[in-house]
Amino acid sequence: MRPAEWRALIAAYLDGRLSASAFQRRFQDAWRAAEQSGAPQPIVIENLCAAVDAYAAIDPGPDGDEADLRAAAEDALEDLDAAAAPERTFDRLRARDDMRRFQFRMQGCLGMGCLIALVWLALAALQVFAVSDQIQSALGWSAAPATFVGLVLAFVPLLGNVLAFFGAVDVWGWNAWIAGLVFFAAPAATLVSGWLRWRAYRA
Repeated sequence: MRPAEWRALIAAYLDGRLSASAFQRRFQDAWRAAEQSGAPQPIVIENLCAAVDAYAAIDPGPDGDEADLRAAAEDALEDLDAAAAPERTFDRLRARDDMRRFQFRMQGCLGMGCLIALVWLALAALQVFAVSDQIQSALGWSAAPATFVGLVLAFVPLLGNVLAFFGAVDVWGWNAWIAGLVFFAAPAATLVSGWLRWRAYRA
């Protein structure tokens, strides 16, 4: 049995939910099961076992004196509570510390996530305009249909980037390296950064 289970059994006896004889039988059954399992038991339970055996040996009957058994049970319950208190305190401290780390991580992720999202939206809007202008220039379309088609093609992987690249170079007069940086390197960097942060959050 675990310490919490021993504690529940002792508390049931001290609260009057179990008689002394019923407690004695349940305790001895649990002790035998614990011995057979080979699991180490708290020293306070070993000490209480001696008091339970002594109570059983005198066979007091329903009106017998159980003062020694009750005193031993009270001592054992107090020792179990004292032994569990540092563990509960540690758990609270650890949980509080874990919560602080989680909040810090979430704040960092949300902050960087917003920045990445804003960069991605700006690149997407720029890509739509570049593709639309390239369609207008290459096909001689008016602004409305070119914008509609450009809105669709701009988000086609690779094709949208290529069309935006040529739109920036041919129509806007950008240097090729600047257009490549904006429409190829920057989207790739934001995707990789977002994926890495998602993996770090999941871990």
